[in-house]
Amino acid sequence: MKQRVKGAIAVVLIIIGIEILARVYVESLWFQELNLLPVYWKRLGWQLGIAAVCAGLSWGFLSYQIQGARRLAEESLPRSTPPISDLRSRYLPEPIPPSRRSPRSGALHLPILLPLIIALQLTLVALGMYYLWVTIQVWTPDYTLPSITPAIPQPFHLGWLFRTFQVWRTQIAVILVGIGLTVFSVWRWRWSLPVFVALLSGVWGLLLAGNWSRFLLFLNAQPFDQIDPQFKQDIGFYIFQFPVWQLLEVWLRGLLSFSLLAILLTFLQTGNSLSDGKFPGFTPSQLRHLSRLAAALAASLGFGHWIQRYGYLYTQHEVVYGANYTDIHWRLPVETSLVIFTWAIAGWLAWLGWKGWRTAAPTTGNRPPQRLPMIALWLPLSVYLLLLLVQSSVGLGIELFSVQPNQLTRERPYIARSIAATRRAFNLDVIQPVTLAGEGQLTQQDLTENRATLDNIRLWDPLPLLKTNRQLQQIRLYYRFPDADLDRYTIRVAADTDSLDPETAIAPEQSPVPPPQPDTITTAKQQVLISPRELDYSSVPDKAKTWVNKHLVYTHGYGFTLSPVNLVDQGGLPFYFVKDIGTDTQEDALRTSSELIRTSIPIGKPRIYFGELSDTYIMTNTQVRELDFPSGDENVYNVYDGRGGIALNSPLRKLLFAVYLRDWQMLFTQNFDIDTKVLFRRNINHRIRHIAPFLRFDRDPYLVTANVPGEEPSTLYWLIDAYTTSNYYPYSDPGDGDLVQPARNFNYIRNSIKIA
Repeated sequence: MKQRVKGAIAVVLIIIGIEILARVYVESLWFQELNLLPVYWKRLGWQLGIAAVCAGLSWGFLSYQIQGARRLAEESLPRSTPPISDLRSRYLPEPIPPSRRSPRSGALHLPILLPLIIALQLTLVALGMYYLWVTIQVWTPDYTLPSITPAIPQPFHLGWLFRTFQVWRTQIAVILVGIGLTVFSVWRWRWSLPVFVALLSGVWGLLLAGNWSRFLLFLNAQPFDQIDPQFKQDIGFYIFQFPVWQLLEVWLRGLLSFSLLAILLTFLQTGNSLSDGKFPGFTPSQLRHLSRLAAALAASLGFGHWIQRYGYLYTQHEVVYGANYTDIHWRLPVETSLVIFTWAIAGWLAWLGWKGWRTAAPTTGNRPPQRLPMIALWLPLSVYLLLLLVQSSVGLGIELFSVQPNQLTRERPYIARSIAATRRAFNLDVIQPVTLAGEGQLTQQDLTENRATLDNIRLWDPLPLLKTNRQLQQIRLYYRFPDADLDRYTIRVAADTDSLDPETAIAPEQSPVPPPQPDTITTAKQQVLISPRELDYSSVPDKAKTWVNKHLVYTHGYGFTLSPVNLVDQGGLPFYFVKDIGTDTQEDALRTSSELIRTSIPIGKPRIYFGELSDTYIMTNTQVRELDFPSGDENVYNVYDGRGGIALNSPLRKLLFAVYLRDWQMLFTQNFDIDTKVLFRRNINHRIRHIAPFLRFDRDPYLVTANVPGEEPSTLYWLIDAYTTSNYYPYSDPGDGDLVQPARNFNYIRNSIKIA
């Protein structure tokens, strides 16, 4: 049986090792393709380093505490000392003196012992499930969000289940799992505890490693040269350092809580306490051990209250964001008192852990052992809970009876703080307000000087254009226009025309006038709507959804439409500068409205392998030709000639990609050649967020067509704006939000990056 268990563990470890190897190897190849391999190694190094340090410290601390607790638990067990010979006594340890194993606290009988053990075990299991849940959230980001930087989790609390899972079926399922783990842990406590320690240590390591970018910011902090009005700290402390202190609080609180619960359960389940129906009590050495752990936990609570003092600067109130009148004059002083009080308790418990409890008399004769006075435990805890209750209730009373009747007077200084901080955080303080009297006179000269603006007055918005495109320009069911974006292009026009219009922009063979000569051509800035024609594989007919079609044939979209915003064609339809697929003279190009447009708008080979809808991985340069575009009743096929992709030029590489992509058909297909490449993570939003997860991206990447020197033959590029943001700028208001416009989850922003 043991051999089978060892064999199963070995198989599991081998599978995990292959999975890790495949992930690291494939990710390194992907970053190498983008010439960003040093970025990947730096990220991976920080993640592994943080995970190893945190998991190692957690495992070492918990293992040390549990080994000590087990030794103390074994020492407390009564031992029989049968007579032995003098020869054997030389080689046997001396019996433990009764004073070391005699209980000093009161005994616990089964009606109290069993519910106590179950409650403690259930709390311990809930703590582990909570940290596992938040770690999963950190490592499974939602790539549809503008920012995938994980939020700082809250320390463990028992109400997380009902706040996190809103569906009652999910709540019941989680509760049943927790109950099952609790029963198993009580049944096999000695075996399950090391497993819990190892797993939870790894979870804590992954939790902190998932926030690796915050540690990098912490170590590369820069001053803002701006001081917050309350604590007189530089803003750089809040942006770069404060989040890491919150992370450390979450980790330490969980580590010390788990340790205290595990040690308590180890003592309570010593020997046959459950089967005998009685726990004899804690020995002096056990009490010292528990006191030291409780002192550390109290110190972490004080650290949490110290952190919360700064947290008031991010509180959302009715009329002000940040610390308001009640926070400054009541809650902050009480919070400071809680810091001092909890640290005082920690010092007292540490003293007891060093000197021991001296409140009980030794057992002599028929005199029963004196119980540990419970007031020594309950009094500090009661005072602490009372302070929390007083802080909340008195604060509510101040709000109702002092602030609200004089709200403007009370809150005016803090509203001013919020306004000033919000203007600085959103870079609005550089805007100079100007009063417009509205008495200007419009002249012909004004019209002439602003002719470019007048010529670009919009008649079209993206939504109605998209509806028309989807009816007229999708060509096939598997094509789709996901979006239409505004841009400006330099268009060649006849010099004798005042502006672009259909009469000068239509194709030469349809024009009522001869095409302009080169010496009569000039340029003009034209606002247009550009919309890419992407391939949506989900719209491919079900009968055609085979592995070959999904990964080898339907690989890319084709072309785009380009429409001026100020022109309307016959029947109220959009006027297209670029549309359709194919022309009479060049079947692999798009149709343009005139020769001037053809020379103004770079088209090249408008194949779209990356986009907003590209959510499948593909293999190119295979024995199967790719669908390029439809031409009448037939299809035109093509072979990928781009520079992207990762070569599948060895059996080992194919195996690792098959493991990474969970696609075993890659190993058995006969359609691959020596030049076959794999393209994955082709969705633009996923791609850029995976490269720079610490940035905030605009929701809408937009397509541009341009001739870039050295980038032949491609003319299509995706552009997107990226921002550096934070939700830690004190007093800066992120906005309340409503059903139409939700609140922002940041209160500081700079438009610092444009990605192509």
